[in-house]
Amino acid sequence: MFKYLVLENILTNKECQQIIEIYDPLLNHIKYDCRNIKLSEILFERIKKYIPNNICEISDHWCISKCLANYGSTVEHFDGNVLYDNKISQYTVLIYLNDDYMGGNTIISNPYCKEKIKIKPKTGSILLLDQDIIHYSEKHHDNVKYIIKSDLMIKID
Repeated sequence: MFKYLVLENILTNKECQQIIEIYDPLLNHIKYDCRNIKLSEILFERIKKYIPNNICEISDHWCISKCLANYGSTVEHFDGNVLYDNKISQYTVLIYLNDDYMGGNTIISNPYCKEKIKIKPKTGSILLLDQDIIHYSEKHHDNVKYIIKSDLMIKID
């Protein structure tokens, strides 16, 4: 098991741009919740060799976020578990759709020392983060930041 894992180039620049173009018109309210089974299936196929065997899927519930420049950082938090269909989430799936802005790093609190771990967003990369880990996003500048978020699910008996 891992606490966090960064996987680069899971989506191509073109795929990221297509997702932005599809969902940006719907993002008047900054966030948009949707279901996308196909996206979940495609991404699960691409990442399954990197994750534990007990993870059965990426949830098809997605939150797409449009973070405006200078909007501010998120507060330190951990992501709660989601339970549905005899499955429970264990990891957050955070996909960076663009990186053409300054700042906006994801900061992970290291439970073993005071030093924080800084994850620099890179287009097409995925951060898998144990939902018990405290983290936050730094303020970003110069452009809009697009991310999408879901969960890795484990089947429960």
